[in-house]
Amino acid sequence: MFEVLSHPFRRRILFRLSDHTPYTEGELPAGAIKPGGDEPNVLAIQLRHLHFPKLADAGYIEWDDSVDIVRRGPMFDEIEPLLGLLHDHQDELPGIGPQTV
Repeated sequence: MFEVLSHPFRRRILFRLSDHTPYTEGELPAGAIKPGGDEPNVLAIQLRHLHFPKLADAGYIEWDDSVDIVRRGPMFDEIEPLLGLLHDHQDELPGIGPQTV
């Protein structure tokens, strides 16, 4: 879990899929994870070729690239309590909360 949560993009994806988001039925358009920085195209490629697959391999997300949708995976319930803890203590853990990246 900690390896998956170690990158801010992966944390952001999981936070967006948690109960703390406006998305219904636990799914969101993959494009809703807007990478910032100087090279957004490079970061978008990293999401598609590194971060989404890593989260999908762990079972935390299901990613349907044919319709560009990310939804909660079969193991999402396993990581959700940790996401809640990070969310509840984001003021004490700078750079960890849902607004990171």
